[in-house]
Amino acid sequence: MKTHSPAVLEADLLIAGGGLIGSTLALALAQLSADLRVLLLDRQPAPPPTDSRTAADRRVYALNAGSRQLLERLDAWKPLGAQAHAYRRMHIWDSAGSGVLDFSARQLGAAQLGHMVEAGAIQRILDARLAHTPNIQIRRPASVVGLEWRDSAACLRLANGQQISTPLVCAADGAHSMLRQLAGIATRREDCRQQAIVASIRLDHPHQDCAWQIFHPTGPLAFLPLGDAGGRDCSIVWTLDNGEAERIAQLADADFEHALTRASETRFGRLTLRSPRQSFPLWQEHARRYVARNMVLVGDAAHRIHPLAGLGANLGLQDVRALVAELTRAQQRGIALNHPRILARYQRRRRLENATTMLAMRLFRHGFAHHSLAFNAIRNLGMTGLSRCKPLKIALARRAWMAD
Repeated sequence: MKTHSPAVLEADLLIAGGGLIGSTLALALAQLSADLRVLLLDRQPAPPPTDSRTAADRRVYALNAGSRQLLERLDAWKPLGAQAHAYRRMHIWDSAGSGVLDFSARQLGAAQLGHMVEAGAIQRILDARLAHTPNIQIRRPASVVGLEWRDSAACLRLANGQQISTPLVCAADGAHSMLRQLAGIATRREDCRQQAIVASIRLDHPHQDCAWQIFHPTGPLAFLPLGDAGGRDCSIVWTLDNGEAERIAQLADADFEHALTRASETRFGRLTLRSPRQSFPLWQEHARRYVARNMVLVGDAAHRIHPLAGLGANLGLQDVRALVAELTRAQQRGIALNHPRILARYQRRRRLENATTMLAMRLFRHGFAHHSLAFNAIRNLGMTGLSRCKPLKIALARRAWMAD
């Protein structure tokens, strides 16, 4: 980095957001050239040496094959070791009927459908990789409060008064993206009127390296398998309508465990909490465009999806792969990284793909929200038909979990 004037810092490329998507993007872009000066801004303070800012984060990512390949190229996968737990099946059933769907890696000729990775574990590894990449500079905590355009550069103003000038800004600053707002990019938002309760639990019976999901009229309940000696640890994502979520969240631990066991239809025996519970409001939101002059949106800053299929992190990492591919093309052809044609290609590659996935999840969610007997019968016939139609089922599984 160099200072253009006493108050202005320059970078070849700036990434706002130090989470999974922003950190991965920074590492991938730093590989383009050792001379490329990458500046990463993170709202969160630097984590203590013996801990991580995500230590209390109970979220789990279900990473598919494409996401794993990206992290492998960045030398960020191997350090996870046994913390990345392979799952080989996904079993879905309808609490209001007999509909069942079962996907297996064997059907796809693969060793696994994907891996469950705790958010805190992967973030610690990414933080370590960032700290040892010479051409990445990190500013923490750093909050963007202003944005303006000067000639071919974006000029950002931070809360501490620091100004930064850069030819290209990558906004990976999450669903409440300040950069998206400052750039005047509108979104289409749907409030799901639901909350997700997340926690780590222990089962009485082994999870069998299977991701289990039961659909209730009030929302799905997912059991995501984690690695442990007995194969009985899981992370749950329990989606509930707002009123019911507030009631469940206020239960004492023993009462919560009883309610969770009942909601699982006692498939795993008695369920026991292993961590505090966390709750998150749910909504879907999609930016109407991913590009504003020489700024691009990536990950949740561009799209936020309902967690029912566990695709959010994978969509964000696919954004990273697409953007890196386009910037690599630009570099190889001697084109400026912020050239409008390059950024437009990224937008075309990702926006329709993300919109299609979000629409599918919206239809899926609304389909399970109907309570009438007639609709239940139609839904269960559809699940049974899909389960029996192996070519269609395999195509769906490859698109969702084996995407590369």
